Amino acid sequence: MEKRTLGTSEVKITPILMGTWQAGKRMWVGIEDADSIKTI
Repeated sequence: MEKRTLGTSEVKITPILMGTWQAGKRMWVGIEDADSIKTI
């Protein structure tokens, strides 16, 4: 798996991410905390 350096640190991360904006529930309806927790 490809890894990249995080900023100027020596930490290596994968370029895969998961957006969690909806979990904040702002401007979204029908998003339950339990569903967000299961997803994360």
